[in-house]
Amino acid sequence: MNTSRSVEHVLVSPNRQYKKELYVPRQEETKVIQPIMEYMETTGKPAVGPVVYFYGMKGTGKTWLLKYLSERYGYAIEREKDYPSLTILYSFNGKNGSVLAAFVAAMVDQLDRQFGSHRWRGDAKKFARLDTEDQLQAVFKALTDLISGVKRYTLLLLLDDVDEAEKNDWRTIQDYIVDYLLERRCLIVTTASRQDTDWLRFEVYRKIEAWDGKPLSLFSLEQTKRQMELLGFAVLEAELSSIWKISSGLPRLNDLLAVYAHGKKETGASIGGGIDAITRRNDFAEFIQICMDDLIPTEVQADLALIYPLRSYEREEVRYLMIDQKPELSSQPINYFLTWLKELSSKTRLVSLDKGKKAFVTHPVVRRIFNFQALSRCKAGEDCDFLKQHQRVIAMYWEWATDTPKVSDKYLVEIIFHYALEYLAHKDPERLAKNLEKVIRFAQTRLNPNRYSLLLEALEEDQEIKENLPIREYQQLVHLDTARG
Repeated sequence: MNTSRSVEHVLVSPNRQYKKELYVPRQEETKVIQPIMEYMETTGKPAVGPVVYFYGMKGTGKTWLLKYLSERYGYAIEREKDYPSLTILYSFNGKNGSVLAAFVAAMVDQLDRQFGSHRWRGDAKKFARLDTEDQLQAVFKALTDLISGVKRYTLLLLLDDVDEAEKNDWRTIQDYIVDYLLERRCLIVTTASRQDTDWLRFEVYRKIEAWDGKPLSLFSLEQTKRQMELLGFAVLEAELSSIWKISSGLPRLNDLLAVYAHGKKETGASIGGGIDAITRRNDFAEFIQICMDDLIPTEVQADLALIYPLRSYEREEVRYLMIDQKPELSSQPINYFLTWLKELSSKTRLVSLDKGKKAFVTHPVVRRIFNFQALSRCKAGEDCDFLKQHQRVIAMYWEWATDTPKVSDKYLVEIIFHYALEYLAHKDPERLAKNLEKVIRFAQTRLNPNRYSLLLEALEEDQEIKENLPIREYQQLVHLDTARG
């Protein structure tokens, strides 16, 4: 095959435009890439820092980002630059056989597509069957000839799921392709699930400015709206707001929630009414579990499950529920568990760190899934640790409320929240009424007027308490001021 002849000789003039309408624009990531690409496209010189690395848990839209970049920079014939760009997108996920041959086949196919030409389509299939060292050398020669044929152009190499690559495959790609391209006008953008995949780091990191990677940003409300449009859902403004609040802008959760909302519309129901039914879906539970498995060892997950019923927790709450209540964990320092929580908060939105309160906050979806699954097991007679865990939490807050001179209204709000969840398990209205009356009397006698006011405001704003308590009991709570003696 002779690819040294300039590709410009075989160009057609496709009526193709930048397909920005197919993807949700990623402004934060584009701000990193755009100045590097513009520099190379206008000056014809290689980039100073030619490797960009984005990481994020499953569901953050890594593949979607690379496809967006591929479309944005992929059609050189339309870009009015002295050294316009071409893109090559390659994913390591699920690849078998010769990775180099598969890469070159993908490159040939994509260059043909971008130029609207079929010049190399037949060779793509031939490359996929090559796997010996001699044949790889031949493939590499074809690759270099191909790149020489497009030397006017700036290459954007997009490598997806690099942490899915076998170590030897990654070394092959690096030795044959990455090192070769870095000497030319090329930007390499990689994605991975984790930040700390050491063996995947490019050797060039030692030669250029260190790049420790950038976490993938989550979608804003406006981006979530655009995603809904692309998915073909006519989502109401109230539903859109609910979706975004529940998902925290995680694209995969947006997707699942939109599918749910779309399906429910056929029965006239609205997503805005609550998220209990949403988290009963297996796809949500499976997605959350995949994210957890990706970051946290199984044995640590089992220990952290002791604090999942909490909505927010500081060091002392973690210590009480994990160390004091489970003596076998006492050999582990509290910082051991806090480190894993920080891992979850830094790379996902399953747990977030509220720096103002110096507390971790569990994502509502995680709480609901945990509580629903635990409640289902309890009702099936399999395992009622659900009730025991919530009762431990209630006991902890009561102990702190009664032993503290200045009672925190937070303790009482959380006691009410867990009484509501306990009610879901046994559906005993008399027991619930007695429990709430106990909180009311305590609040009326122990809270000063300012704290009492804050408690009422917190109860009125607490959507989860509102959703889980029967209407009559909830109304009684939020009108505590009328019952105050």
